Amino acid sequence: MFDVFQTHATIVNDYRQNTLSERAIALNAKKNADLYQKAISQHGARSLLGAAWTSEERACFVHEGITNLPQQNWPELETVLDIGSGQGYFLSFLREKRGFRGKYIGMELLPEFDKIAKEVHSNDPQADFICADFLKYQFGDRKFDWIFSIGSLSPKKPDQEAFDLVFTEKMAQLANKGFSVFLNDLKYTAPSIIEQVPDAAYHNVEKFAENLQKRFPSSEILVIHYPHETSKDTLVHLIL
Repeated sequence: MFDVFQTHATIVNDYRQNTLSERAIALNAKKNADLYQKAISQHGARSLLGAAWTSEERACFVHEGITNLPQQNWPELETVLDIGSGQGYFLSFLREKRGFRGKYIGMELLPEFDKIAKEVHSNDPQADFICADFLKYQFGDRKFDWIFSIGSLSPKKPDQEAFDLVFTEKMAQLANKGFSVFLNDLKYTAPSIIEQVPDAAYHNVEKFAENLQKRFPSSEILVIHYPHETSKDTLVHLIL
C-alpha cells in the first residue's frame, strides 16, 4: 500500500489527504464525543462509568496491565502523554501505584472531563491538561517518553483502519521510547457484547499489529491479551 521507508510525516500527510480528510477527522471526533456523552447522561461526568468503563475495578485492572512493561521504567520516565485522559484517574494511578513523578500531559476531547481533571489535580505542578483533538493539536517540537491511549480507539469509527493508521503514526512521531494502546479484540468478543454496545470499536488486533510492524520494522510490537490469552481486552505496545 505504501513504502515503509517513507518518513512518518509523509505517510501521515498522504493518508490525511487520500484516506482521512479533515471532515472525516471531525466526524470521528464527534463519534468519540457521542459515545461518552451517552455514558455521562447515564452515570454523571465524575464517575468512571461516565467515561464508558463498566466498573472502577475494570479501569484499575487495565491501568495495572498497560503500565507493567519492563521497558516502562517508571523511576526513569520523565514525560507521559495520555490521550483521552478523561477525569484524570490514570494520573492518580501513575502517581500512587507506579511512583511516577515526571511531567504528565493529559489530552481530552470532552470539556466536562477536562474541567474535572483540572479541578482534581490543581495542586499537581507536574500535571497539565489540554482540552483538544489529538489529531488536530500542534505539539511543535515536544516529545514524550511514553504515550498512552486507553480509550481513544474504543469508539467505533466509519473509517476505523485509516483512523488507526493516522492516530498511531502521530503517536510514534511524538514518542521517545514507545506507546501503548488499549483495544477490544473482535476475535474474542462475544456477539452479545457487540449487540449491547454497537458503538464500540472491535478491532482485528492481529491485522492492527501487522500494520504497525510494517510501518515500524525496526520497532518491537507486543500484543498482550489481558489477563489471559483469550481476553477481548488487548494491550498493544510499540517499543521504539
